[in-house]
Amino acid sequence: MLGPKFFRTTTDVSVNIAFPRMMRTHIERGIASCSTGYDRTIMKKSLGEALERHICFSDADDDFRSHVLSEFEPIVSEWFIKNCDVKPEPEYKYSTIEITELSTKKKYIAPSVAFYLGDGDGSQTYGARDSSGTALHQSWESAFKNCRDEFCERQSLTLFWYFGHCLSSVALRESAVLNDFNQKLPFIPLLLLSGDILIYDISYFSPVRTIMCVYLSDTGAVRFAAGASGDADYHIALEKALLEMYQAYVLMRNLMDERARDSIEITDSIIEGYLSHNCQDTVDKFKRAYLLNRSTECFLDENIQFKKDFYYEPVFLYKRKINYVDRSLFYCVIKSIYGFKTMSLNEIHLVNNLNAAKYYGYEKQINKGHIPFA
Repeated sequence: MLGPKFFRTTTDVSVNIAFPRMMRTHIERGIASCSTGYDRTIMKKSLGEALERHICFSDADDDFRSHVLSEFEPIVSEWFIKNCDVKPEPEYKYSTIEITELSTKKKYIAPSVAFYLGDGDGSQTYGARDSSGTALHQSWESAFKNCRDEFCERQSLTLFWYFGHCLSSVALRESAVLNDFNQKLPFIPLLLLSGDILIYDISYFSPVRTIMCVYLSDTGAVRFAAGASGDADYHIALEKALLEMYQAYVLMRNLMDERARDSIEITDSIIEGYLSHNCQDTVDKFKRAYLLNRSTECFLDENIQFKKDFYYEPVFLYKRKINYVDRSLFYCVIKSIYGFKTMSLNEIHLVNNLNAAKYYGYEKQINKGHIPFA
């Protein structure tokens, strides 16, 4: 398989060495990736994410014949139909891939459009999709782990914003981990000069700790920026979430620059939705969530009571090996059978969204519209 054209890479380096570098990779079809950090691994991460996004928008490379909906197993056809934006035509033939239901290890054939983001056959019927639960790596084990962690992170973020799921919260400036991260991530003290950083433990699936970090300010160009990450080690999840938060802070700062807004038309609905949250109303909502779930000990618990075990969760897993000239890469996608189709909830799937929330133990939706995560 030939790789994409890397049109250019750009590295943003602040004049203040306390701030990390950000590297962006631009490839075909306007696709771009970004990685943030203090060491040279950001180049590898940015290129890897660019490749992952390229594959997300490519066609499936599997040699399975097309099928109409009645030829799929009921567990697949019912899942697919309920997630379609438009009622599917019963005689339409879909390109297919092989998937595995992870909790039972049973294999099925499924429409490939549900596992890719490109404008392939059936994309208009299936409708909105995102890259939740997607990963690319140099080994099956690493690809699956990263895929699992992102799936858990995205489902947890949806539960937090729309249904109020949160185990605990702390303010970073009051937390025992502040001194550690002041040394490791020296941008933190500088951000704390102009606002607060709040940490939320929104873990749901064992063994993945999902941590969200949010910068909030009542004044200034950037009022809100959020980052989240999942990992079995909550210290790693916290560090990655703080770096994601900084990346989101820079994105928001750039979007709020009048020169950029005069010259750039924002067409990405995710970015447009994220920008709409740079306001006092969103700041107040996150502050209320912090106060409702505030940990009196001012630290996140090492051990928590998870709601569900990921390895018993009904999900579809798609695996693909991609062969290049000198090596192979491994691509994984995980989709929930009973959970949320996308991270940002679409109102046309209101019944499905509420059923997913009930499946996870929540009844009342507390927020609507775009989710505040880019």
